Amino acid sequence: SLSVSATTTTSSSSSQKTTPPPSAQQNAPPKPAKKEDVIFEATADQVQELVLESPVPVLVDVYADWCGPCKSLTPALEEMTIKGGGMFRLVKLNADNEQSITGAALGVRSLPTIFAVRDGTILNKF
Repeated sequence: SLSVSATTTTSSSSSQKTTPPPSAQQNAPPKPAKKEDVIFEATADQVQELVLESPVPVLVDVYADWCGPCKSLTPALEEMTIKGGGMFRLVKLNADNEQSITGAALGVRSLPTIFAVRDGTILNKF
């Protein structure tokens, strides 16, 4: 009898709600972000601030100006980042200019290389 009355109370109170269910709110796409707020061209000196201390997850795009596949991938990453509405940021590292971090610290052997970083930890690399 106790569980029946609890169920009745729960269902009657939920039928009075006028806000959409949480699932409907979560399915709405985020408002696009401004490019300058979510996409950064970084130097080795900025990696600590832009990647390791980022309040949101980060995609690190290691590229080179001469790299054909990089020229195809980078615009897609930029578009995805802007459409993500600030849920994550894109930090681009030029492999030729930032060899101290891309080669030595990150061990990049081919381009493009993408790292997924959250809370200062590399979660994935491709």
